[in-house]
Order: sequence, then C-alpha cells, then structure tokens
Amino acid sequence: MSIQVIGADAPMPDSSVPMRQLMEQIVAKTGLPPFLLGLTWSSTERMSSQQADLLTSELEHYRRVLTPVILRICRTMLRLWGCESGCEVIWDDITLADEVELSRAALYRAQAETMLEKGGREDGHSETGGG
Repeated sequence: MSIQVIGADAPMPDSSVPMRQLMEQIVAKTGLPPFLLGLTWSSTERMSSQQADLLTSELEHYRRVLTPVILRICRTMLRLWGCESGCEVIWDDITLADEVELSRAALYRAQAETMLEKGGREDGHSETGGG
C-alpha cells in the first residue's frame, strides 16, 4: 500500500512573473518609489532624486507639525518676560535638488575661471595689465 498526494510530482510553477506584476501594481497604486519596498527597478540617479524628494516632503511635514509648537513656546516665553510683541517662525527653503544644481554651477564656474587664468598666463598676459 502506498499513499501519494495528487499532483505532488508536478513541477512547482514559476511565481516570479506574477509576483513582479503584483508588485508593479502595488507600486503604481500607492505611488511609492520601488526602493521603499526593497525593489530595485530604477537607476541609481532616479532613486537618489526620489529619495531627495521624499526627504524634502518629510522635512516639510515636520515643519508643519513643529511650527505651531515652536510658536506657542516662544509666545509663552515672551509673555513671561513681559513682552507683548508677536513672533514668527521663518524656515530656510528646502530645495535639495536646487542646492545640488547651484553647487554644481559654482564648481563649473570656478573651473572655468581657473582655466581662463591658466590660459591668460600661458599667453603672457597678466591680470594687472603689465603684460
């Protein structure tokens, strides 16, 4: 006598394709970047820009939450000191992508100036006009 499970000898179906399609649908529906779910479908450059965008939105959220708390603390301190003037919280702009681009532009500008200075010295010209 032998006992066998019906279909046990059949090969296991490949689940990678349906699983990938399911994960793509989850990513599309939630709008989350794939790297947040541990998936690596994007290029590194795109991932870094998405991470910067997420960080920016997260920081803006913290600012929205913290601003009323900071204002309340400051107003309380001002009242305790006898000052009735108002206060406001001023945050610097969060533009990580813009900061990167500005830094890159400054680097290119400095490199161009260095190249111009080297070119001027090689031609026998000086910046003081004595050449």
